[in-house]
Amino acid sequence: MAAAVTLLIVWSSRAGTITVLYLPATGTDAATGITTTNTLRFAFRATTDKGTILADDFTPADSALIPARKIAPAAGTPFDFGKPTPIGASINDNNQQLKYCSVTT
Repeated sequence: MAAAVTLLIVWSSRAGTITVLYLPATGTDAATGITTTNTLRFAFRATTDKGTILADDFTPADSALIPARKIAPAAGTPFDFGKPTPIGASINDNNQQLKYCSVTT
């Protein structure tokens, strides 16, 4: 049975920094793991703009771009944005997940 979850999404912008927070607005009615997503599009300068994502893990995709039903650690991968990191710093790394992406640089 699926659990009900209510999220509060908070956006803020200050001094060139955009912050998006996903916060549980209420408790859930059962133990619940969730993945939040959005379809935001930003134009970044790959070598100078930096991003921070406070996440220890990510969900890899298979070659059909379907989530692989597992969790992988972000540390040490091109998806490690635990501290401010240039957006394009790892775009050319030899990483299978990046090979699935179409990137224009």
